Amino acid sequence: MTQKALKPVILLISASLTLGAQEPPEARAPEKHPLKARIRSKATPQPQRVDLNSASQEDLKKVPGLTDELAARIIAGRPYLTKSNLVTRSIVPLDAYQAIQGWVMVKQKVAVK
Repeated sequence: MTQKALKPVILLISASLTLGAQEPPEARAPEKHPLKARIRSKATPQPQRVDLNSASQEDLKKVPGLTDELAARIIAGRPYLTKSNLVTRSIVPLDAYQAIQGWVMVKQKVAVK
């Protein structure tokens, strides 16, 4: 064979050896996106929720967006079936409710028979 005829064969063999030497894609560890990793590391922790039916006024005041007045109104309006009762019963304005809804919850007392 001539040198021109051997050149494509040599390139084909070297390319197949190079590709065959690599790890299969499933054997490699997944690459992490640097931006996503940075966003996750700066994520704020999940807020500690406060029970509207049992929290003290001091506990309620720790919720961002709740003032002393709103905390007192929440305590005076107890008991609540759902946290949306704060709006439906006009205890808290809608904008304040939207700010605190991730921070509050309602637990129901279980009656003992």
